Amino acid sequence: MFRKNEKKIKEIKLTVLDLNSSGFVRIDRNAMKKLGINRGGFVEIEGRRKTVAIAYESKEKGSIQMNVIIRKNAMVNVGDRVIVRKADVRAANIVRLAPTSMTLTVDENFIAYIKKRLINHPLVTGDIANIPVRTLYTIHRTFCRTR
Repeated sequence: MFRKNEKKIKEIKLTVLDLNSSGFVRIDRNAMKKLGINRGGFVEIEGRRKTVAIAYESKEKGSIQMNVIIRKNAMVNVGDRVIVRKADVRAANIVRLAPTSMTLTVDENFIAYIKKRLINHPLVTGDIANIPVRTLYTIHRTFCRTR
């Protein structure tokens, strides 16, 4: 992927653009190369708050395209500048979440449904996750085993 004369950098500033997507961002392909991020890789986005997302290439120079939920999680608006880095991710063993707007009855089928929706979905404590049950959830805490 890299030529010998290409240098990897640790972070880059990009301008936020709107994107109608579900849980991923599109990043200037040159920025992805410089950061050493492959298609489908994880990126850390730092606005007024840090969050993570899956990255795909974009032809829009100097930009990162993201949906409203990722923008809320990073606490940014369209036109803001954010810092983007290659994310250091670990699998969570436990994720605690709570609905943001209503009370739900939880049973084993519901738990299995939520697990399916969150598997391979990058999350940071405090993020909002869109899980189609007519409500949004806030990630209260994640737990990872140390290696």
